[in-house]
Amino acid sequence: MGPALVLAPPPWGVIPPPAALAPPPRSRIGLSQTLQGGQAALTTAPPRIPSRGRARGDKSRRRRAGRGAIRGRLWLGLAWLLLARAPGAAGTPNSPRRPRSYTHLEGDVRWRRLFSSTHFFLCVDPSGRVQGTRWRDSPDSVFFELRSIRVSVVALKAMNTGFYVAMNRRGRLSWSRVCARFRERIEENGYNTYASVRWRHRGRPMFLALDAGLGGRGVGVGARRRGVRTQRHHPPTHFLPVLVS
Repeated sequence: MGPALVLAPPPWGVIPPPAALAPPPRSRIGLSQTLQGGQAALTTAPPRIPSRGRARGDKSRRRRAGRGAIRGRLWLGLAWLLLARAPGAAGTPNSPRRPRSYTHLEGDVRWRRLFSSTHFFLCVDPSGRVQGTRWRDSPDSVFFELRSIRVSVVALKAMNTGFYVAMNRRGRLSWSRVCARFRERIEENGYNTYASVRWRHRGRPMFLALDAGLGGRGVGVGARRRGVRTQRHHPPTHFLPVLVS
């Protein structure tokens, strides 16, 4: 019987059995803790990020609050101005209230010369003719009593003759014993216009006007223009009430 065959071990060593390579088994307590931590991580809500719409809403609310504060300050300033300008307030006279910008409109009756933008004074001669004159102190009546009938409506009465300036349905200027009403309006250039309250031409108002012509009476006399040929923006219709000194 021959010698026994002995196998040498391989150079890489002995391979352990599969049971030795497997991880050690976990206990039930550790496994349950791991599962509970995962569920808690899943149920926890992520941090909220502010949306763009909410940011815009906050900004609009802040704007509205700022506008409300500005409006409140404006109302307070307006109330302070009204109290400061009230009759009897500190620093103001106790006289009746007067217009701020147009002192020639104060009172129910005013005595004025009516000076047109064509450089004529409105006058009514003793015969009752309505025309214009260059003379400031003409022997004809250039002084008028402007009597307020209601708001923005006046009657023009010549002081010396006692005639009223009137206009008929054709727009011709004449005199009258009965007061004729004219609507007084202050234009943008500071002059006044006087339109007939009773008569209109094709729906348009007819105005008191003095042309720069001779008027058929000689040098220095302004011609009266018919109301049917007048408009608000025409220079002959613009008059400046001059104080009687």
